[in-house]
Amino acid sequence: MNKQFEGKVAIVTGGTKGIGGACTRLFAERGAKVVFTGRDENTGLELEKELQRNGYEVKFAQCDVSNESDIIHIVNLAVQRFNQIDILVNNAATHLSKLMHEYTEEDFNTIINTNLRNYFLHSKYAIPHLLITKGAIVNISSSTGKVGQYAGSLYSATKGAINAFTKSVALDYARSNVRANAILPAYVDTPLLRAWINQQADPVATEQSLSNCHALGHISSSEEIAAVAAFLASDDASTITGSIIDADGGATLEYSPAVIKFRG
Repeated sequence: MNKQFEGKVAIVTGGTKGIGGACTRLFAERGAKVVFTGRDENTGLELEKELQRNGYEVKFAQCDVSNESDIIHIVNLAVQRFNQIDILVNNAATHLSKLMHEYTEEDFNTIINTNLRNYFLHSKYAIPHLLITKGAIVNISSSTGKVGQYAGSLYSATKGAINAFTKSVALDYARSNVRANAILPAYVDTPLLRAWINQQADPVATEQSLSNCHALGHISSSEEIAAVAAFLASDDASTITGSIIDADGGATLEYSPAVIKFRG
């Protein structure tokens, strides 16, 4: 078993399911002590118990990522329980699908606070500890931050901002050997996406349509994105900082894969 994170401590936000849940599992399996957060206490405690039964050192903490006090508590909890912080995976985010003119100011504040302010605050309070360990920040962004999204202008705006934020943080702390990188997935097979697919009139056709949007021909799994996050957080990526990594199955390659008739 790969133990690349032996002796490391990671914080994973939104770490109970989907990409975050896959990161929590993979980082723990590879030797990290993990503090992971989420809004649903029951889901978080179930995952905590499962991983602890398997011998992994993990701690779930309920967190409202729009609440600065909660974020400060999470960072302090990681240090008090495990003495250090080596890795921060910023993953927690939300989405609200509307045409641009349909969004309210309340919608704007909710999405900006949850998707962007959240990443800023976690990074701000983790940085003093990451400076000690020469650690790494991995921001889960989105391909929509590059190409936009129908009925998702605010979500796309936050993801574009995260990409620029990542590069700037990388520059701020490069000479202190703290790295920051971002991952841009396209469609990922998460519980949220699966629920949306199942709500459609023809779930099978919908899933096939989404798969066709990716040049590789399939929706990415949460585990595939977690593996990219693990690489970027590891010493194997010691020379990579300020990078915006496309992990989108080729969805944003020029000319839509959805209309290409692939051969071979």
